[in-house]
Amino acid sequence: MTDLALTTLADESVKYDVSWPWLKVGRTQQQQGWKIHLSCRPGQLVALTDGLIEKCHSIGVPFKVAMSAEIVALLNEGSFGDTQVGKCATIYPRSEDEFVALVDALRRDFPDLTGPQVPDDVWLGGPVFVRYGSFNPIIRRTALGESESLIEADGELVRDVYDYATAERRFFEAFDGRTPARFRRDRLPEPEGMIGERYFVVDRFHGRPWGGLYQAFDTASESVRPMILKFGRLNALTDLHGRDVRDRLTHQRRMHAIAAGAGLAPPAEDLVEFPGGHVLPLEFQRGGDLEQWLRRRLDHRSIDACTSVDRGSVLDRLRDVGRAVEGLHRLGIVHRDLSPSNVLLTDDERVLLSDLELAWRADEQAAPFGKGTPGFLAPEQRTDAVPTTAMDVHAFAALVLFALTSIDPRRLPAPAASDDWASLRYLGRSVPTALWAAIRAGMDVDPANRPTVSEICAGLEPTTDPGVVPTPDLTGLLPAALDTLTSPAVLDTANRWLSVPLPGPSAGSHLELRRSLNRGASGVLSLSATASPHLTLSDEHRKVVEANGQWLLADTRASDYGLPGLHFGETGVLIGLYRARSARLVTFSDEDAQHLWEPVLDGEIPLLDFTHGAAGVLAGLGELQPLLDDDVLRARCAARIGSLSARLIDTQAADGSWVTPDGVPGMSGETLTGFAHGVAGIGYGMAVVARRTGSAEAMAAAERAGDWLRRCAEASGGALSWPYGDQHPQHWHWWCHGAPGISLFFAELYAGTGGAEWRKIALQCLRGREMHGNAANLSLCHGTAGLAEIFLDVGATLDTSEFAEPAAEIGRTLAARHCRGRRDVYWVVDGPEHVGPDLMVGFGGIVHLALRLRLGEAGERIRFPGLAGPD
Repeated sequence: MTDLALTTLADESVKYDVSWPWLKVGRTQQQQGWKIHLSCRPGQLVALTDGLIEKCHSIGVPFKVAMSAEIVALLNEGSFGDTQVGKCATIYPRSEDEFVALVDALRRDFPDLTGPQVPDDVWLGGPVFVRYGSFNPIIRRTALGESESLIEADGELVRDVYDYATAERRFFEAFDGRTPARFRRDRLPEPEGMIGERYFVVDRFHGRPWGGLYQAFDTASESVRPMILKFGRLNALTDLHGRDVRDRLTHQRRMHAIAAGAGLAPPAEDLVEFPGGHVLPLEFQRGGDLEQWLRRRLDHRSIDACTSVDRGSVLDRLRDVGRAVEGLHRLGIVHRDLSPSNVLLTDDERVLLSDLELAWRADEQAAPFGKGTPGFLAPEQRTDAVPTTAMDVHAFAALVLFALTSIDPRRLPAPAASDDWASLRYLGRSVPTALWAAIRAGMDVDPANRPTVSEICAGLEPTTDPGVVPTPDLTGLLPAALDTLTSPAVLDTANRWLSVPLPGPSAGSHLELRRSLNRGASGVLSLSATASPHLTLSDEHRKVVEANGQWLLADTRASDYGLPGLHFGETGVLIGLYRARSARLVTFSDEDAQHLWEPVLDGEIPLLDFTHGAAGVLAGLGELQPLLDDDVLRARCAARIGSLSARLIDTQAADGSWVTPDGVPGMSGETLTGFAHGVAGIGYGMAVVARRTGSAEAMAAAERAGDWLRRCAEASGGALSWPYGDQHPQHWHWWCHGAPGISLFFAELYAGTGGAEWRKIALQCLRGREMHGNAANLSLCHGTAGLAEIFLDVGATLDTSEFAEPAAEIGRTLAARHCRGRRDVYWVVDGPEHVGPDLMVGFGGIVHLALRLRLGEAGERIRFPGLAGPD
């Protein structure tokens, strides 16, 4: 990277601190105030930095600025999040008067800076955008353990939200009738109504930081032609070559004109300009895109599970795509962004190649736009190599692989990071060996080793003799996968396990230290304790376990320290520690862990649910009691179980449900059905307590919850499923939410009461849940490993072998999707950006499942992690 801002500051002898991707000059001591954001293009960064030195540094005003032109380009395309678009510099005025003076000067002296609009700020003209917010935020942890930034408003602490309506309201409250108010400019408009006196907008398909896609009708057409309007915001997608979204759309228009003339792409009309930016009209294709078409045909299943008719249709469409790509190449065009969503189908299912924004023609003098779609783009595209048709060969091979397996290529191991795809072959057992070899070669890292598109297409023929496909064995991978828990890739320098960051807008970009059972060190500690009696742990593994155990006992700084919950909190941490102590992996006394007991036994537990709240805590305390040495501590656990049980009975609604309490944004006030946060998990906690203590009141509460869920169930073909909650009608199908997790509750009701109806419902929860498709997520929490563990648990509780083969098939599928490093065996469990050892959301959960499958009947006492139920 060319660190232009850094060089400019150094040349002017300005002291700065590096906090990637920012250079920070000065430091503000204020908690909050009016921030000024300045927007620019990458090529304007030096001028912006010079101006900041003159206007701000010279009078001691703190500011931060993007450290390079490359960072500016990434900010402006939304790579750092939608809220960061256009924020190439941030100024922290020390007073309201200074804020007003700076706004006036910046508007006057920076008229030529032309960056994109900052989405959530008030625009004051030119490159100047402002909002009231935190400088040095007050951080509060929510009941779910998430951090939120606070500011003071009207004597109260409120969330520092990124929201235009809030920013505008605060601006007018502060400056109505004063100088800054007259600078305010309206936000740039989005496409609506009539555009260009021709296109009538009726809906938005989706929005992006740079613009979005809109549905419209061409009123100039005799038949009122349906159209897609590709909208680019003014000054969006500015790159290192001085180009912006208008240049991209103009280029795309030219590429479509060439390709549409040959019947290979949708026709595109002339660019339309309006105050908010630029619009490229493209003819709408009623057949949708190939990704939607495959979903209708395959329903996330591999081609092996299809009818012969659907299999033939899929192969036909793939050959059509290949022919279209070859046709594009004959025109001298490399697509560079071929993916299932960029292949469109007409009414009669004719293939068209769309989104030629990144396409490149042999006569191009300018650098190509962008890089492509991850998972499909060729490795050399990441390094800005000169485009060749081999790039499209890689993308076409990846597209074929996606169509045959229904798995996003980003979630599959590269051949070099596996056993050269020998195991992966199991996911497409009906695929001919020659075709599989062509796909493998097509995704080779060396462009010279890739076949042609036509050579891949030659293998797209139905066959009844795919050859011998070996069956992968998950249990055979167990020793290496267990050793991977001590790999430097998942440890910090102090041998502490690193966790996948929490999802969401505030998610970090790196693995991080977490304590909890679900996502954190105590979950991997518990996994090691589970494996210890059955497998020999290496000396290195034991050292890592001891290091993590001692860290959990001593740490008070991790972001999830001090929470009470079972899955997220110290109840789960204590379970991990005490199970490791029982397995003689960690040494400590009850007194050493005293501070960890405080939030569990004495602290406030605001939530009711299983993962964070009272239901999980009371179940976890029951598991901990027999592991304790201290009789007084054991008695305190019993008392806490009693008080939490009474609270859950008192808060249960008359219909048998529980309403989510306040303090959980997006869930408070809702009645949820599932295991992690809903009625099933709370009812399970009560059923567990009833079995352990003999409490008739607890079992009555659990049965009332069961009756409520029974009334809410939706039946289809002998199977039951539930909506997420009373305000969310979608149906999930995993442990955390959905029928599989709910089945665990009904199985526990059956175990505690012997009620035949509960057994029947538990079975109906799992009917039709076999390895139906190749899910994106492989975790215990909301993926296929969790489904297999539920099959094993419910099968054992109900004493049925009905689900043994579905669990084993999931094991084989997971084995097929394993990844390999030098000595490591691991899985891309969720997002491809991070690989972590976590128990519930990382590959630790797959290791747990592999252990259960390896032990067979001898491992029946091992149950789904984190349930804390009776054996």
